[in-house]
Amino acid sequence: MRRRAPGFTLLETIVALLISSLAVAMVFQSLRVFAVARDRVAATGATLDRNRLALAWMRQSVEGLLATDAVPFKGDRQDWAGATTGAMLARPGVPEVVKWRLSGNGAAAVAYRQGHGAETVLPLPAGRLGFLYLDADGRTHRQWPPALGTYPQLPAAIALVSADHAQPLFIAPVLAHHEPLPSQGPFDAEGDE
Repeated sequence: MRRRAPGFTLLETIVALLISSLAVAMVFQSLRVFAVARDRVAATGATLDRNRLALAWMRQSVEGLLATDAVPFKGDRQDWAGATTGAMLARPGVPEVVKWRLSGNGAAAVAYRQGHGAETVLPLPAGRLGFLYLDADGRTHRQWPPALGTYPQLPAAIALVSADHAQPLFIAPVLAHHEPLPSQGPFDAEGDE
């Protein structure tokens, strides 16, 4: 009786190569699915970061609003404009005239303009968006100053609302005095006499 030589037969080698090639193909398929999922998560994360940045800049502009006779604050559902010390492209504390306008082209975006400069378009969370203005009693208004009644020049807060969300995307308080301060005249550098 002949003894078989040690090693694999041709058939056993082909079956082993076939099984290993199937395992490698499955690993590469899993890696491709993982790469696609990673790219989608990264894109979503970047969009969320841009949305948060746009809302933070808008909040900064609202919190720094100033009541001035030279540039009275005006706002409606689609835009608002006024003087602020929280302008995006200025040194903090320096008053600038800014305007925030919701995009009317169907995309969820907001356009920001500082002074007479060009508009900067920033993304926002999707949905039909609008501004609401809150008075000192917490009542909401679709425009500021409201059509009827006597109100201070600045609202107590500004909210960005979406028809697709039950809660506002943000509510930012106006931190400044809500009426223009009376003119004190020129500063007397030598003090009272």
